[in-house]
Amino acid sequence: MQQLGAGGDALGDNTGYSITAAQISGVNPVGGEIPHQLALKINKIARDVELSFLSGVFAYPNDNLTARKTRGILTAIDTHKTVFATDIRTSLNLLLAGMYEDELKVAPLIQPVLFMNGTTKTKTSLEYTNNMGLADRSRTIGGVSVETIITDFGTFGIVLDRYMPTDAIGLFDMSVVAPCFLPIPGKGHFFTEPLAKTGAYDHVQIYGEVGLEYGPEQYHGLIEAIV
Repeated sequence: MQQLGAGGDALGDNTGYSITAAQISGVNPVGGEIPHQLALKINKIARDVELSFLSGVFAYPNDNLTARKTRGILTAIDTHKTVFATDIRTSLNLLLAGMYEDELKVAPLIQPVLFMNGTTKTKTSLEYTNNMGLADRSRTIGGVSVETIITDFGTFGIVLDRYMPTDAIGLFDMSVVAPCFLPIPGKGHFFTEPLAKTGAYDHVQIYGEVGLEYGPEQYHGLIEAIV
């Protein structure tokens, strides 16, 4: 940690240069190895949790030999699904009509948000601007990025998510979606603690159990098989 480059200025050679404080400490120094590694691991955990919240497969074993797994919201949706038809606009209208008119399992659409991958987001922006025909005319700015869609069934924001399948759009009612945690007495629900030390290295574990509360599955919708 906090190592310098050859010559002492983090650039490989300090001949003819005065060394500044920033150069002595390194361009982006690691002040401590454990905090550095923990920060990297926590960022990875956040990405893993995001992926699991979308497409995780539920598992509740009888013992602790097999990990418990949360169900993702995509795998939970069963009632309101629509197979892609003609284009994204038509498919979305079909999905919304079914969610609105299904009297037995109606979706209230309290805080609905559309989740989609970058590939699908690009297609959506093109469709809802008539292939950018509705884009502002400017000599210095080009392109569009549709972030809100207005339909007969309400106004929907768009969330760009790299972990969404490229052939799907999820309509999630965020009013009933929230993470849920398993608290550990005296430690909290997400914590680090040292493990047995062997030799010269420090062994630390990060522990936490988090699942997704997605409410009634009929509150959400899914467009599948987008091409």
